[in-house]
This record gives sequence, structure tokens and C-alpha cells, in this order.
Amino acid sequence: MSELEKKQRLISQSNRVLTNYFSGEMNKLQSSITDRMQFTIENGSTTDKIAVAVATGNIDTEGFELDGNGSVAKHNHNNAGLLAAGYAADVVLDDAVVTVGEGHTSYAVTMSTAAGKTINHCKRYLTHNPRCVKRVTIAATSNGHENPAAFNASMFLASLNPFQKEAAREVDMSQYFQTNQFQSGKIVIDYNLGDLQWNDLLYWAIEVEASTTLKVTIDFYPPRRLTKTPSPTTTKPEPHRRFRLS
Repeated sequence: MSELEKKQRLISQSNRVLTNYFSGEMNKLQSSITDRMQFTIENGSTTDKIAVAVATGNIDTEGFELDGNGSVAKHNHNNAGLLAAGYAADVVLDDAVVTVGEGHTSYAVTMSTAAGKTINHCKRYLTHNPRCVKRVTIAATSNGHENPAAFNASMFLASLNPFQKEAAREVDMSQYFQTNQFQSGKIVIDYNLGDLQWNDLLYWAIEVEASTTLKVTIDFYPPRRLTKTPSPTTTKPEPHRRFRLS
């Protein structure tokens, strides 16, 4: 082999090594980036705890109401279908300010998300493009201060089936709160891949205490083929198992 051929072969090998290295680093980077959904729920009641239906699966939540100009406007927070199916839903998550109750006992529930995104776009996308939840972070404040008492509440999960009603399984949020943690107004719930999937079957409600604002951040795993066997080190309650795909 001539010296020129040796040099060309060495250059070729070096290029392959560099290509493999950068491909591996890119895969690591892509796997570390997660899609994120964020929204805020403000309970304007000074007395009532409310259940906010975050995911409503295949149950229709479309409704109509008169706007300030007397025109008919469409919305996506009609809770009648969920209530008829037997699931808690004082309010359905929407890009809106929803009035609960009537007269002097009524109060507003304000829901919003980051600029550039809408709650309903995220919900529609996840209904048609199922994604596995990686982490749920919930921060609670009341009158501008951290409110750890807000986690004396529950989340509810069920798989929506019109032919066989499944009882909603309650998840006590206080189990994720540690009294010695650095930030007293936040909980973080981690999920193994496949433990909880947002899809067109998922009913998911979160309780919000009176005079409390929750900022909810949901991180999703990158889209990929799910593992069939959950990690044996999982620390999540058994009810989440229902949403593991096979």
C-alpha cells in the first residue's frame, strides 16, 4: 500500500469515528430534550375546592355561550358530558375565565398558558398524538405566597370507556410533598416510560384548593416505541399502571 493510500485510509477511518461520535452526542441531546406543556389555574373561590378536568379523553367538552357583545361564542369547557359519565369536573381546562355558580355565590376560575401556545391546541394534539408523561411539576401559591397546604388534595385518573365505566383512581398529592424540601410550595412527580400516557382515553382531574393558584408543568418523553416492562424501581402508586401500553 502506498503512502498516499495509507493517508486516505487513515482520513476515512478518522471521519467515521468523528461521525459516530457526533451522532451519539446528537442522540443524547435529542433524548434529553422533552416537549413541555404549561398552564396556570387560579381558583377565585374563597371557600370551595374545585376539581379541574385537565384531560377529558373522548368526551366532548364543546359548548356555546353569549360573549360580551351578545354574540354566540364557542368554548371547550362544557363539563356536562363528564358529569353525565360520572366523573368529577367542576371546571374543564380551557383557554378561558370560567364562572362557576350563580349570583352572589359565583366565582371565577382563570386558566392560561404561555404565550405562543394555547391549552386547547396542546390538548387536541395529545388526543390525536399520544405521548407518555415524564414528569409533572405543580407549584402552588396563595395571595402571592407558597402554599404547601394546597397539596392536601388529590388527582383523579381513569380510562374513559363508554361501554364499561371505570372508577376514577385517586392519587393523594401530599405523598409527593416532603416537609424538609427546599421549595415548600412545589411537588414533582416522576413517571417511568409508559406509566402514564396522555391519549384519547385519559381522564385526569386535579383538585385546586380555595384561593389557590396552581402552575402545572408537564414534561413528555420523546415519541418512541414504549418498553413493555416497567422499571422495578418505580415509586408511583399502582393506579398509574392502567395507562402502561403493551
